[in-house]
Amino acid sequence: MTVASFKKFAMYAVVAAALTVGTQSCSDGKVEADKYDNVTTTLVEYEKGQFRIEDETVTKDSVSRTIIQYMDGTEKELGQGEVKALFADNDPLEGYAGAETQPAYYNNHSGDIWFLLYWSNMGYHLGRPHTMGIHRGFYSPTAYTRATATQTSVVKSRTTTRVAATSSKAPVKSSSSYGRSSSRGYSGGSSRGGSFGG
Repeated sequence: MTVASFKKFAMYAVVAAALTVGTQSCSDGKVEADKYDNVTTTLVEYEKGQFRIEDETVTKDSVSRTIIQYMDGTEKELGQGEVKALFADNDPLEGYAGAETQPAYYNNHSGDIWFLLYWSNMGYHLGRPHTMGIHRGFYSPTAYTRATATQTSVVKSRTTTRVAATSSKAPVKSSSSYGRSSSRGYSGGSSRGGSFGG
């Protein structure tokens, strides 16, 4: 196998492992799923349509929360259905292959809320492997320092539970533009809405 072929094979292996992380089939039709301590992630709009994470901490609440603060002073909290909708039309690992050495992979989605959430500590609740860390570039400097401590706590809290296997059928595509930034804008999210996690 050539070096190029090996690198390509390794890339596919990383992506395949990430897409199946957190679940392992069992003979009784159930799967093993990872569970983590809940977190509260706060995103702030620092320029029109551009967001960064300003705070992220472990919460004792029974659910995880995503709070978005906009430049006009309004604030929204994403509900469980809204967070799931963020990924209905998006694959966070598309183009991923050792992303720490591929800035373009991150830069292409630098303002997308769904992408920031996936690479934050909230991402562990969204299927990101526990072996993948948070991305420094999506945090303010002080928030990143706090978030690294949060990451240590969240990863250590990881437990595995057995749950009923869900349908392998692809999710229904959402026609909304949840989590899109810049010229695509952000839509959806009820003010102080529900939350997710558990």
